[in-house]
Amino acid sequence: MPTPVSQGDSQVIMSDIGASVPDSGANAASTAAPRKRRRPALSCEQCRKRKIKCDRNYPCTQCLQSKTAHCSYSPDSAGAIQHLKKGPSIYQDPIQINAGIPNRSRNAPSTSSSSHLPSDSTSPQVPLSDGTQTSWHSPGSEHLHDKDSAKSHERALLDRIQKLEQKLATANSLNPSKQEHELEDEQSLEDGKSSLDGQDVSVSFFHTLKGNSFFGSRNELHGTYEQKGRLRGTVSKTRFFGQSHWMYSFGTFDRISCMKVNPKNNTPEFAETMKTTDLNELLQRCKSMARAAKAGPHNKFLMNPNYRDAVPLRPVCDKLMMLYFRTHESTLRILHIPTFWKEYQQYWENPAAASSTFIIKMLLAMSIGCCFYQDDDQDWHAQSLQWIFAGQTWLASPFEKGRMHISGLQIHCLVINARLANAVAGDLVWISIGSLLRTAFQMGFHRDPKYLPRMLPLHAELRRRLWATVLELNIQGALDSGMPTLLHLEDFDTEAPANLDDSDLDETMTVLPEAKPRDVYTQTSLQIMLLESFPTRIKVVSHSNNFHSDPSYEEVLALGSTLTKALREHNTFINSVNAASLYSSANPQTQSPIPYVPRMFRNILDLCIRRFLLALHRPFAARAQTDLRYYFSRKVCLDCAMTMLQYPTSDPGDPSIEPGKQDDFTRLKTVSGGFQKGLLVHAAMVIFSELLSQIEEESTFTEQSRAAREPLKQALRGIVDLSALRIMHAENNIKGHLFISVVLAQVEAMELGVPADNLVIAAARKSAEICMALLSKRIPITATDDEYARHVENGSAADGVGLQGASAPQDIGFDTMMQDWTMDSQYFNLPDSWLLSGWEDNQPWGLQV
Repeated sequence: MPTPVSQGDSQVIMSDIGASVPDSGANAASTAAPRKRRRPALSCEQCRKRKIKCDRNYPCTQCLQSKTAHCSYSPDSAGAIQHLKKGPSIYQDPIQINAGIPNRSRNAPSTSSSSHLPSDSTSPQVPLSDGTQTSWHSPGSEHLHDKDSAKSHERALLDRIQKLEQKLATANSLNPSKQEHELEDEQSLEDGKSSLDGQDVSVSFFHTLKGNSFFGSRNELHGTYEQKGRLRGTVSKTRFFGQSHWMYSFGTFDRISCMKVNPKNNTPEFAETMKTTDLNELLQRCKSMARAAKAGPHNKFLMNPNYRDAVPLRPVCDKLMMLYFRTHESTLRILHIPTFWKEYQQYWENPAAASSTFIIKMLLAMSIGCCFYQDDDQDWHAQSLQWIFAGQTWLASPFEKGRMHISGLQIHCLVINARLANAVAGDLVWISIGSLLRTAFQMGFHRDPKYLPRMLPLHAELRRRLWATVLELNIQGALDSGMPTLLHLEDFDTEAPANLDDSDLDETMTVLPEAKPRDVYTQTSLQIMLLESFPTRIKVVSHSNNFHSDPSYEEVLALGSTLTKALREHNTFINSVNAASLYSSANPQTQSPIPYVPRMFRNILDLCIRRFLLALHRPFAARAQTDLRYYFSRKVCLDCAMTMLQYPTSDPGDPSIEPGKQDDFTRLKTVSGGFQKGLLVHAAMVIFSELLSQIEEESTFTEQSRAAREPLKQALRGIVDLSALRIMHAENNIKGHLFISVVLAQVEAMELGVPADNLVIAAARKSAEICMALLSKRIPITATDDEYARHVENGSAADGVGLQGASAPQDIGFDTMMQDWTMDSQYFNLPDSWLLSGWEDNQPWGLQV
């Protein structure tokens, strides 16, 4: 009869597998009382916070009834619930396993030794058996196995863990292909996998362990369970775009019937249908012309270091500078207007005595003004690119200490603004903004001037205004690129600028004037209003691009409410200011003149905040199709998209618009880059998704419901028209125009209840013909793939192609405007094979995982 074995000798501490394995002598000699552990909380984190009873389900009943977006458990809570419901599992806590494995003793106990693993009364325990089916028992179970059987399974378990450690170490050191090692590890685990009380523990454990071992421990039990393992971004060629980037929303277009094969009715691929038409040929011709425009030599835009030779005549400079100050210096304050005009006058009195920094500031400001220049006497767009390159060259020159002054930071801000306005690598400004932010930090702009050595009030206010501008450029660039701001509110203490006009400050003052009341409109009011929402918007960017977990829906609603309140207050304030301005203009005898807020400034202020509201609610709006708790987000996104597309462009206070000319805001949307391009894509995605949802949700197609959707379809048609207008002026990428045309055809086909292929083909062909006609007027030549590849490789003009064939300098500027100076324009970043590969691979233009 075998010798009875104590319960502690026969059971193994599986929940603390990472601990070292002492021998039995050490365990017996230990007389210290075991440390009392705190009982793990069993309720979910949301019920614990609300202090209510939780039924410990996922999601729990309380979270479902309260419409809480997420129900999450802490790791200890998840482990305790697993133990209560199904018994303990050695695979339930990847963090604990991952932390313990590197220090695990790898010497299996000898068969002749009587040593065994120590027991712990506070840890879940499990006896080991010889069978493939292992049953979990409580510490008081009477079904005990003999000691030899327990030891053999202890050794088997340690051997399997040791094999996994060796495989992981080899994978980390040699870095072989992912697929090959996953197959090997899966096979290794399949050979020795166990079924623990009906729970299959095999490959899934290895994937969890492998995901945690390389970069260290991470808590995968927090956040949303369904999001585990997702990239939370979009990979396109060599670039990564976070969740706030418009490309991350391309999953919306997966529902377009012409983009993938329908396995139910075996519908032929759209790519095969395209081969039967001349659409491919039209697309290739458009691409050849766009390639020729990009193949221009870069040295065409380089300037002689003597920047004074590039300054136009004074009448042109006066007009361009007036255009700059009329359309800018509202939300982004860079220049002190009276000081600049004083230096401007001194320059024309003695050009040779002007400093190079002032000349560069003037050239950059004029390059922004060129975007709004609409006279027919001469085109200055090509010249403006030279001015931007001049400013960029000045920033890139060595001896950075010589640029560490206020004028240097102003030039840096102007270069970024000019690149955005003229679409010169506008999709990459987030990289340059990082340099701008660090330069401002190095110069101490993050500390309020009151903590710095004594300086003139004018210089102190300029520092506060420039710091607010740097913050705004940084957060806007981060949202556009889907990147983090790399900045926290605790990193700076610079106060907001004083509510003063530029005329209230000059270099002779030694005491800062008293700021005007909050309800008085000044040249700094819009920047102050925008800065007040900065803490909320930086949280939005942080949540949108957080790849660890999603925010709770309650937090999303709170942030959205704050932004909506700010938008409402701004609108009320501007309405009151403009009403007072109109009244003062009508009664000049009794009222002093009150400035009027131009429509463009008003639209930009609203746009700079509303686009954050769209990015905040967009992920939850997509879930509203299956979960009505998020319907509010769906409504908010649609309202934001329609509002941003339908801003009023002029009002009674704006300057009169000459016949045949565009107002300032329409001109900005037509020729500029930056977030104006992303705005079109974002809005189109939201509106198209809403149209599809409405069509799928209605039971019968009626004329009334179709008429109700007409405003949404009209908004998409407006995006198509705006895309054509951009191509006519300077845009070289036709993919936006083509794709929205296809989307409209898909919607029309769904409303008519007919197959979409024929309508989509016809719409795509019509779009390609329109774009080809628009491009051919600006770009009379084409370039092959080889010619363009040589240009990209050496940075010079392709042989006999590109802009060398252009006869006039202004054609150079038109041909290269708005193509963003990258190999793939970010208006619609489709693969090089255009539409075919995106539709054939069921991955429409951007890998979203």
